[in-house]
Amino acid sequence: MRIMFDARTATPRFPGVGRYVCCLTDALLRKLAPEDRLIVLVPPNRRLQLPESRRLIRRRSRIDALSPFGSGHLSRQIDRGRPDLIHVPFPLAPMLTRRSLVVTVHDLVALNRPGFEAWRTKLAWWTIGRIMLKRASRIIAVSQAVADACEKRFGAVIAAKTVVVRHGVDPHFRPVPVAERQVFCERHLIPDRYFLYVGSDHPHKNLDVLLQMLATSHETAMLPLVIAGLQSDTPERRRAVARMRLEGRVYWLGEVPEAEMPALYGAARVLLFPSVDEGFGLPMLEAMACGTPVIGSAIPALREVGGNAVCTVHPHDAVEWRKAAYLMVAAHDWHEQARQRGLARAAEFTWEKAAEATLSVYRACLGP
Repeated sequence: MRIMFDARTATPRFPGVGRYVCCLTDALLRKLAPEDRLIVLVPPNRRLQLPESRRLIRRRSRIDALSPFGSGHLSRQIDRGRPDLIHVPFPLAPMLTRRSLVVTVHDLVALNRPGFEAWRTKLAWWTIGRIMLKRASRIIAVSQAVADACEKRFGAVIAAKTVVVRHGVDPHFRPVPVAERQVFCERHLIPDRYFLYVGSDHPHKNLDVLLQMLATSHETAMLPLVIAGLQSDTPERRRAVARMRLEGRVYWLGEVPEAEMPALYGAARVLLFPSVDEGFGLPMLEAMACGTPVIGSAIPALREVGGNAVCTVHPHDAVEWRKAAYLMVAAHDWHEQARQRGLARAAEFTWEKAAEATLSVYRACLGP
């Protein structure tokens, strides 16, 4: 079996795709038969942390996946690699091929965004995305919430060939010693106890509700907020913090190196995850695997992934967020119970399981 993994969209523009490609590739290589090959087409000017393996063939793309010329370039790569099946982890990259095709859908956030500013992405979904889903032999949805959204948007034909394969948690996300957490806080000049937000400043991430929570809280009773993640430190958000007079209560870290993420999660009292729209919510699982409780929005994907380990509140109600946050700070027993539930829940999600389920999808496409 020769599988081509089109990883050209694993770029800073789509950080979740990069995590998916690297973690799933690593797990797949441990489960492929000796004669199988995994051809990974990597993006131009981007280094992916892929494992060394005799089963792995790297191919450097010279053209961006979303370029108008990307489809033709990919066709040449397909002819060169002669794969039995192609796996595309992002459905908006155009492709012309007769080979078996698997498409992963991470979310439909762009289609749900109101306003005119998302018109390009919406147009891409209703043209390229819809064609890719119709063309696909199988569709992988990263959660049942995404599968349900695809059925609602694209109909029963798409739903009939959709399989739910949930993400895993990388093993390096684990509880770290107190000393390591203290060193992290000292290095980044942040308090040793804080609330944590990890994610971008995109509208659906709903970061404003956390600022409102802080602004309406008594300063001595509420921990400071640390904001981390790619595209999280923006001038607009800085101005909002100044307008609400929250200087000194909000700390910005930007993108934190992967090796330091367990310490970032572990030093936090609670991860706050206020998104109004998500396909999965991987930072929740990463935080729980590091022993950090989570308060998240009461939306389908986060309820599905977090189960009873996540305290869910209305995404837009700053009062609910404040009450839940106070409880996590003040009630040690409640915090410890949430911590233990989180560790147990995160252990259920592994990339090995994801790889096994993905291989089953490949075999179903290729037949006996």
